[in-house]
Amino acid sequence: MSCCSEIFWSNLVMTCSGILLACIALLYKSKCQHIKCCGCDIERNIQAEEELDEMELEQKNNRA
Repeated sequence: MSCCSEIFWSNLVMTCSGILLACIALLYKSKCQHIKCCGCDIERNIQAEEELDEMELEQKNNRA
């Protein structure tokens, strides 16, 4: 295996990993209640997450 192909494969793996992590972050920030993707069916409790986010924001505001 040559050096160039090793660099290519490592860059490909890092790029795919970065894209996957970015998609996961977007799904978390989207606040969708029901997500169905690639055979995975995810039901989220949005109200509880929003309450936690509000409490964290209040704590940050109290510190400042």
